[in-house]
Amino acid sequence: MNTPKISIVVPVYNAASHIPTLVAIVQAQTFKEWELILVNDGSKDNTAEVCKQFAKEDARIRLITQPNQGPSAARNTGIDAAKGEWINFMDADDSLLDCFLFSMYEVANQSRDIDIAYAGYIIVEQSRNDIYTYNTAVYEGFDSVRKAMGETNILHRCPLWGKLFRRSIMADKNLRFDTGLSHSEDRLFVYNYLLHTRGIATTSAIGYLYDSTTTTSLKNKHLAVEVLCHRQRMLQQAAHALVDQFKLEGEQVFKIAQHLIGLFSNSIQSLYYDYGNTTETVRQQKAFYDEFFDKELYRSVSNCKRWKTYESGDQRQQWALAQNFKAINKHLNVIDKKIAVSKFYAKLTYRRETAHNFARAVILLNKTIK
Repeated sequence: MNTPKISIVVPVYNAASHIPTLVAIVQAQTFKEWELILVNDGSKDNTAEVCKQFAKEDARIRLITQPNQGPSAARNTGIDAAKGEWINFMDADDSLLDCFLFSMYEVANQSRDIDIAYAGYIIVEQSRNDIYTYNTAVYEGFDSVRKAMGETNILHRCPLWGKLFRRSIMADKNLRFDTGLSHSEDRLFVYNYLLHTRGIATTSAIGYLYDSTTTTSLKNKHLAVEVLCHRQRMLQQAAHALVDQFKLEGEQVFKIAQHLIGLFSNSIQSLYYDYGNTTETVRQQKAFYDEFFDKELYRSVSNCKRWKTYESGDQRQQWALAQNFKAINKHLNVIDKKIAVSKFYAKLTYRRETAHNFARAVILLNKTIK
């Protein structure tokens, strides 16, 4: 096998049922100079055997097995093993258009100074599909990259999906995923990667479909207090490094503040689920506020029109920023009671609605090539 141009890194855990579809999607790509690195992260089903069989049949497919350490560690293993000029990250249960790798490689190689390429994507929710896209453009040099960060959507959501990353940057700068995080690790990695980016390319094409409805999604899982603190600390450090390096201010930091202060507010609320509607909860929330409320970032964005509109639409965030923790906890207590009543009925319809919506998303994705 010749040296691949793109390495596709996929963490797999108990994903035996998804592997045949995943392999078929990658093998159907019109771009053929790829390697598929399947990192079996201590699966307890027959994932390893299924992957091994595909690796025997196609020399471009490689299987690496390790003890279970989580997706961040699995991606780090994949980065270490990758040989391609570019790295693309996938999840085992997601989907690609068959022209995705070809179009992304073309976009990424418009200039030697491009270090990351972005394509649009669809996120499948239970009852709707969220579509994210970009304008087709190239941003080279400090001023242009700064403009991209401040004026486009590249900092709105920072998933790994639908991107090509230059492998040499990860190697030279020793960029890896934080294995202490199981939520927002994508954003932290992207922030740190962008610090070393000379050029960015974006395309309006939609090529990736992410399924957030699977049972492996961490979206709604509760995180321990120490994880909340570690996440906020690491993201704040990375965000301020970006803001300082590219001299972002005012409206330019809106996307960063929207996520970071929103995450801070969510963490304040999450503490309720550790301690309940008690005085200890308020004490913990106050301590979290004192350590992690980002006064500098808030001052930079608070007078911006978009921020005022955003903040006014979230009562609980307003309470968190005003340190009105009792109001938050009382509100969440009421919600808990309502959820308890409706949870049984929600389970009856969830699977049917999810299946129908995923089918609609696949149809929508395929229409983009017609």
